[in-house]
Parts: sequence; C-alpha cells; structure tokens
Amino acid sequence: MALRISRFRIDMGANPIKNLGQGTSTTDAARRDEVVLMTGNQTVVGIKTFSSFPVTPSSAPTTDYQVANKKYADDNGRIVEFQENINFAAKTVGAAADRYILLSPNRMYIYFNSTQYYLSAQATLDLSAEATWDTIAGTDYRTAANRAGKDFYIYACAPVSGISPDLKVSVTSTYPAGYNATTSKKIGGFHCLCVNVGAIAGHTLTGYLAGDVLPQSVWDLKHKPVSAPEGMVYDSGTDIWADIYLASVSGAILVSVNGGTIADGASAVKFHWYKFTEWFARSKKMLPNQSEFMSLSYGANQSTNITGSADPGTTTGHIDTGSRRMISNIGCEDSCGVLWQWGRDRGGPYGAAAWANAYDANDAGVGGQHYDAPNCALFGGGWSDSCVACGSRGSAWYRAPLGLSSDLGARGVSASSGVL
Repeated sequence: MALRISRFRIDMGANPIKNLGQGTSTTDAARRDEVVLMTGNQTVVGIKTFSSFPVTPSSAPTTDYQVANKKYADDNGRIVEFQENINFAAKTVGAAADRYILLSPNRMYIYFNSTQYYLSAQATLDLSAEATWDTIAGTDYRTAANRAGKDFYIYACAPVSGISPDLKVSVTSTYPAGYNATTSKKIGGFHCLCVNVGAIAGHTLTGYLAGDVLPQSVWDLKHKPVSAPEGMVYDSGTDIWADIYLASVSGAILVSVNGGTIADGASAVKFHWYKFTEWFARSKKMLPNQSEFMSLSYGANQSTNITGSADPGTTTGHIDTGSRRMISNIGCEDSCGVLWQWGRDRGGPYGAAAWANAYDANDAGVGGQHYDAPNCALFGGGWSDSCVACGSRGSAWYRAPLGLSSDLGARGVSASSGVL
C-alpha cells in the first residue's frame, strides 16, 4: 500500500493515523514515532526544513525556549539605532587605487524606514565605481578631479528586498538621489584632498593625489566631532578633530572649506581673539591650545613660509618657499607659515593695569571691560615673518586679545564624540 503525506498525517486508505497508537494494525502503531501527528504531544528529532514559514499561535511565549514570532519580536525587540563593530575607514594603502577606497564595518545594525537593518559582511566603496554613487548624472564624481577639496556622505539605503542595507556615497548632505529621508539614513562621510601632495619623505600622505580620501577625515555616527564634521580631520594623539583649512565666513558662522576667503584681522568681517572665540563657539568649536596645535601641525613644513611670502587670501593646498606642500600628517592645510593662528592659551606680558573695553568698533551685541588682560597665544608663523619663526612650535605671546592684523587668522578644533 502506498503512503502519501497530507497535512502532517499519514493517510492509509480510509483509516488515517491521527493519534499515538491508532492505526489499522499493530504495525501502524509501532511506526507512530516515524510521523508528525496532527494532535497530541510529541518530540521531533532531527533537522526539519520548511519550504514556507510556519505560523505560530497569536499569544506571546511565556517560558524559556518557546518559539517567538515576528510580531512578538517587533513589539518587544530592542531597536538598535546604530551599532558597528569597527568604524568606517579609508583602506590601508598598498597600491595607488587604495587611496580612493573606503571600507565599511564588518557588522553593522542600523534602524530606519521602520526596519532594523543588518550588514553582516564588510563592504568596499570604490569611488571610481558607478555602483558606489547615488548618481553620476551632472557631475561625475568617479573622476578624481571632481572630488578635490569636497565633502561627501555615506548613506545606508533601503534595499529592494531583505534586511541588508545598500550603501551609497553622495555629495548631497540631505539624502541620496533615488531615495528620501525615510528610505535612507546618513551614517558617515569624508573629505577628499584638494591638491596633490607630491613626494615628501616620511610624510603619511606622500604621493596622495587630489580627489583621494583623506584617511583622518573619515567619520561615522560612532566616530565624529561634537561639531559638524565637514572639513575636519581626526588627531588620534590628542583625541580632537581639527579644521583642515583656515577659517572662512559663511553667513554667521566660521567654516573649513576649500577655496574660502580667509577670515583675519583685515577681512570684510574683522576678527580678533575674542571674536574668533565667540564665532567658533556657535559651531561647537574652539581655538586649539599649544599642545593640540603642535600635534595637528606635525609633519607640515618647518622653518619656511608660503611661496612668495604673501597673503594667499583664500584657502587651498599651498606650496612653501622650498616648493613643498604645506600640509600636516593628518591633512591640515596651511598650519605653518601662512597666517599666525590664535590659540586659546593666554599669557605673556599683561595689558595696562587699568580697566579698558574688551571690545572694539568691529563688535556688536557685546560689552564688558578687562583689567590686566593677558596676551593671547599665536601659533605657526605667518607669511610676513622670517621663515625661521614658522613651524609647529612657532609661537608668539605679545598680542593683546583685541589685536587686528591681516596675518592673524584661526583654525577651529572640536572635541570628539559619537552621536548615538
């Protein structure tokens, strides 16, 4: 007699086996452990593979090892907004092409689009590949020259199916092309080198080309500054983030951008120590102290100033009097020999032993006077100075906080902090 399986019972003619010990013969009863019965308790041994998802009771599990269904997990599971086992990072350079490749975490949880997504293996984001970008329409950022001196963003995007997010790179800071604020989430970003570094012996960026990823600029939601991360690099020695470029004005804030007009004591908006300090605070930044400046500027040109010994006016990657790029090991531009940069240290000779206004005609909305005000530190050396004064340890302590000059600028730094 042929057997056929139907709805988890064995039909044997007109007398199906439904319960333990029931059947048409002693043989049927003896074989009761070989079938999964419709009713009654039973222990099933071995791996059973289902072609469709089993449907469990609508009630919630109450004891250990009871099966939980999707609804129970959705209602009671902990939502992980963002978690990763390692940070996003630039690929370690073994060949020239590695300088424009990013690596994702090996494992990453992220919640958006009302869904918990999970990346189970490291992804490679090659900036020369179309698949990496949200779009190549308009400006094609696969071309290195189009990336030079710009910030880019990494997005997790809802896939067509499954729970593994698609990763896309975009120049847009809101959401990538083809997605919206619901179907994507910004989870990281980076800055690309503005001008070729050239060959510099012992420099971490020797040989890097315009459009390559600055390794220390890569950030994500667990590794970023307290401030906005655009135009910044991380200094692991001091655990701070530093502006890549000298400060320039954008509306009512100071920014770090390639091609910006440098803010100084003679710019359209004139800045002294007080004003730089106040404006940086609007963006959760501050002036560096001397130890922070020495660290962020390490690897930059030493005992030289900018070629031509003249005010460059705008930010970018400049060359010094020795035809060397003026860039530090972590990627800070113009830290030595371009403009003296105010620091947050104070000391040196004091001002007059008398009350005097702590503001000038360039200020608005502030008041107060200072008495015996200490001078404020300046770091790095400037275009108008003797080359020997310029360098990571170059400092001057003779300027009062209201000092204004075209060779006095600033660079912001920010504390390190994750978002979630």
